[in-house]
Amino acid sequence: MTANSSRPSPRAMVAAIVCLIFIILLVIALSEVYEIGESVSLAFQSVGTLALVGVTAWYVHMTSRLVQAQEQTLQQAIISDERRVEEALRHQKDQAVRELWSLYSQYGSTLSTVGEEMRVADMDLGGPPSIDDYRRFANRVAEASDALVRGITRCQPELPTELLGTAVEANLRLGTAAQHLFALVDCLDEISLQVRAEGRDFFPDDAGDRFTTAYRPRLPDKPEWREVVSGATVSNAGRSVEMLGAAAYRHLSGGNLPDEFDMV
Repeated sequence: MTANSSRPSPRAMVAAIVCLIFIILLVIALSEVYEIGESVSLAFQSVGTLALVGVTAWYVHMTSRLVQAQEQTLQQAIISDERRVEEALRHQKDQAVRELWSLYSQYGSTLSTVGEEMRVADMDLGGPPSIDDYRRFANRVAEASDALVRGITRCQPELPTELLGTAVEANLRLGTAAQHLFALVDCLDEISLQVRAEGRDFFPDDAGDRFTTAYRPRLPDKPEWREVVSGATVSNAGRSVEMLGAAAYRHLSGGNLPDEFDMV
């Protein structure tokens, strides 16, 4: 039974009070007309007064219950609003993680692939890579890094707390890898022009000393020549992106990682 079904209507309570007042007035009038004994008249009046007091007390009690019911309704409304807000925030966070997962699915493997290709090329299996090879590496990394950095930055305000650190780390690594590769290409271009002017054949390692003295001090993390030319810094960025993809997958699925994340 609800509070509303156990509570009489205001009209019924007013009618009951009016009836009691009428009875009291009727008893007083009859005592005057028929000269009822004073003790009997007082008894009737006392009964009526007690009844009126009882109805008043009952009315106060019911009013108190009504106030309590209204307070409960207000508390339930507040709790319901809080739950709606929490649900909206959770939806925003999930949406941001889904966008991250979509970005990872599109670009996540690019850096690891480029890093591996640079490592193989650095082993000189098919002759040393040309400047154009490194320029293509740099452009591929730049395209993927730009898309990932813009996407991560856009999602970052809505990301769950457990993904924030990984997202920031991935952003830093992506930006660093792109800077390293473009510095490498600039250095190779500079030395290539120099050795050609001297009539010598160009080899990428000829640029190592120039890179160390002129380019390395200006770059984040101050990488060694071999770290950049072998693709190590690109591979590090690729691992950071894979860790972010794994964290996004865990958040969305709440389960174990698929095989592609075995190394994470």
